[in-house]
Amino acid sequence: RWSGAYIPAPKSTTFLTVPVKNIPGVISSMLSTSVRNTTGGRSSRIEDITPGMFLTGTVRNVVDFGSFVDIGIKNDGLVHISQMADRYIRHPMEVVAVGDVVTVRVLSVDRERGKVALSMKTG
Repeated sequence: RWSGAYIPAPKSTTFLTVPVKNIPGVISSMLSTSVRNTTGGRSSRIEDITPGMFLTGTVRNVVDFGSFVDIGIKNDGLVHISQMADRYIRHPMEVVAVGDVVTVRVLSVDRERGKVALSMKTG
């Protein structure tokens, strides 16, 4: 028989499901284990994002026109292919891959649509 403990993830509306066995002391040791902050110290609301900010995020998807970066808000921000490098690139996969941790600068925020435009350019 499976039993589980629900541990809320900090600053998130999701929950972590942790399988545990019915052994005395297991649940307390599982609950005392540190749970990583899912936002990584980043802002979790689009209202807190302003143009010019530098954020650290994780590349979630790479498409022909750019990449989507998880910056800790509901929707991922978009780095357009023209904003990925200071040089010409043919495809975003030349610069990033899914899972890469990148530093981005916020170019613009559309709060009504929930969209954030990002740049990886250094110059």
